[in-house]
Amino acid sequence: SRTHPAFLSTLLHMILVLESGLALSPFNATMLLALTSLYGFLGVSQLAADCHWKLEIKYIQFETISGHMLLPFLSSSGNDREAIKFCGKLLHFHQDHDRNAGDTFGMTFDNGTYMESIDFAGFRDRLASSSVKMAAA
Repeated sequence: SRTHPAFLSTLLHMILVLESGLALSPFNATMLLALTSLYGFLGVSQLAADCHWKLEIKYIQFETISGHMLLPFLSSSGNDREAIKFCGKLLHFHQDHDRNAGDTFGMTFDNGTYMESIDFAGFRDRLASSSVKMAAA
């Protein structure tokens, strides 16, 4: 159970170990992701967001990692400030992609990388129907 003392003790011990590790390696992605999950699980969404933003996740990784890891914690905790920040970054990513998609698609043909054209078209379609984008809008 989530409230059992041994379970909570184990979670706190994991957090202490990870925070100690961050003191030595402040941008260690594995530790930051683990802390994001632990803090989010405990409902401490601001600490989860603080760890998550240190990762400086970019582009499509932002859509997938942030959308599936951070957004649920923010929306369930009512952390509107961080949720608005997240949604703004995600929508900016989608706007950038929409603006540059034609040029990028054309470059795959110019470079003779036709298989990439197929992959890129599928990627464009997946982004257009992104559940994370729908949740953020």
